[in-house]
Amino acid sequence: MEKNIIIGISCLVLLAAGIAFFYWPVEEPIACGEHAQGAVWEKGDGCNTCTCTLEGEICTKTDCTPVDFCETALDCLSKDLSPATCEGNWRCVSNKCQWTCLEETNGGQWTCKDDDTKAFQTNEGNWEQETICEFGCVQSQCVSDPCIGKTCNDYCLEKERHYNGVCEEGICQYTTTTCSTDCQNGLCTGDPCQGVSCPDRCNGNAMEYNGSCSEGSCVYDSEICLLGCTNAQCVSGPCEGITCPDYCDGSTRYFNGSCEGGECSYASEECGFGCQNGVCGQDPCAGVVCDNYCEGNVRYFDGSCSGGECNYLGEFCSFGCAAEACNQPPMGTIFVTSGSWTGNLGGMAGADSKCDAAVANAGFEGAWVALISTSSTDAIGRLPTGISFVRMDNAVIANNRADLFDGTIQNPINLNENNGIETGHVFTGSESDGTVSDNCGGMDTCGDWTAGAVNGEIGMVSQTDSNWIQSGCFSTCDSELKGIYCVRTA
Repeated sequence: MEKNIIIGISCLVLLAAGIAFFYWPVEEPIACGEHAQGAVWEKGDGCNTCTCTLEGEICTKTDCTPVDFCETALDCLSKDLSPATCEGNWRCVSNKCQWTCLEETNGGQWTCKDDDTKAFQTNEGNWEQETICEFGCVQSQCVSDPCIGKTCNDYCLEKERHYNGVCEEGICQYTTTTCSTDCQNGLCTGDPCQGVSCPDRCNGNAMEYNGSCSEGSCVYDSEICLLGCTNAQCVSGPCEGITCPDYCDGSTRYFNGSCEGGECSYASEECGFGCQNGVCGQDPCAGVVCDNYCEGNVRYFDGSCSGGECNYLGEFCSFGCAAEACNQPPMGTIFVTSGSWTGNLGGMAGADSKCDAAVANAGFEGAWVALISTSSTDAIGRLPTGISFVRMDNAVIANNRADLFDGTIQNPINLNENNGIETGHVFTGSESDGTVSDNCGGMDTCGDWTAGAVNGEIGMVSQTDSNWIQSGCFSTCDSELKGIYCVRTA
């Protein structure tokens, strides 16, 4: 009988358990603070603090236990977890997923990870549950808003009013204004100039005008009246209403006029560049710079300003103009010297030095030689091959060295180093083929240009046939003055 009773009771228990396992009752939502399937509990900042959201209402509890997290505190096995495990910081206790504090599960402590972050640091050094602290983190806790409970009342600082205060990071920020009179209890006081008028007036011989009130008193501009003041106006005299503006009379400027006895008196000055509307004209050349320049083959130089315009000296550049200067004569340029000498040229070296002096005075560069022969050196041998020969005006003399000494030239060599025209004869000591001359009895080079002998071969600068270099013998080497031909060779 007892056995049957025990068996019956056991069956009832099993039946009840079966019903409990397969049947989940519908629970009505209940208020926060009670266990309810419809409530969502979340862990708060502390181990015993939690919040509950139920039908839009948020409640907070400070005496939570793990079972308070009712939605998640379900049967571990009913979540199809095998073996019985739980997510996050939940653990399976008596077949229930229950919350456990981080301190209990991982070991460690809450601390400030940096100035703005609170987090849990495990014993292994890992960071969990990081929380951003808007106002900073101090001693493992987020700092509360420093403006909570702070009021920003209007106040006065002498005449400066501070109002409309707003708390920012625990400090009151104000709009400020300066009171015209005074400031009390955060408010500007009344205007002492209210009802005060300041009309123009006379003060002895002074006329006071443009009055304005300041701190309850009138402040004026003033003017001393030489003839007295009446009805807030200076008494007029013979100069009343007379102005003395600056003016011009021809090239004379009259300025700084002043009225005396009804007439204007002036200071005056003469204007070197004319006068207009009481002002002297400006120098039209002020700031004008007259730089040298080239235009085509003409070089303009030594410019000076006159009347605002530049006037120049000019020269024609036979070989072109660039960079404000005439181009240098090219190799093969030949001129006749403007200077003349006796047959004692100082030898061939002396003749070359006379060519160097001439080109230096003309501003030329390069190497130049005298076109003469000696008993040991022919004139043709002194010139390079492969170049043409031109005059100082760039007119062609010969196309090459052979052409120069073939008996004729294309233009006479009658221009000197300054492009001036020369006439007469030159010392050459040469035949028309450029070799040393023997037409004068073997004494054709004035003793190799030392005047040791009396004979010397000469040429005529105006000729284009062989006479340009071989026109006859002269027996006056020691007294006759003649020029020489100079050629640029490098």
